[in-house]
Amino acid sequence: MYRFIVALCALALLFSAGRAQARHAMVLPFPVTEATDVRYLEAETFLNDDFEISLAANPSTGYTWIDYDGLPTAISFVSRTYDPPAAAMPGAEGRERLRYHANATGHNHIILKYARPWEGKPAAYAVCCVYVKLPSQL
Repeated sequence: MYRFIVALCALALLFSAGRAQARHAMVLPFPVTEATDVRYLEAETFLNDDFEISLAANPSTGYTWIDYDGLPTAISFVSRTYDPPAAAMPGAEGRERLRYHANATGHNHIILKYARPWEGKPAAYAVCCVYVKLPSQL
């Protein structure tokens, strides 16, 4: 019985580690080099709830966080707000807050690029792994 419990605990540990790795185990759809600025974020939310991604931004430079290649069907965009920096210094970064709605359960990836809409090359990317669960999965 003791061996069974130890084996079961080891299996649970392996499963949870595999789930965490699966969130980041994806092929990025953009070219990555050592100089590429990629930020990885995680979010957990419940089905039919809103959630927020907050990223450093400075809209006075023309840069903003934009969906890289659309959103997964399980996620819909709600709103965008900007919180200015606490100190009113020229060029200081604030926070761009992107609010989304979870339409279906499961793992999803939101990929954003920090770019000027009229330019082709982004300054950075953000990959957010979103895990949407049922309220009963507390």
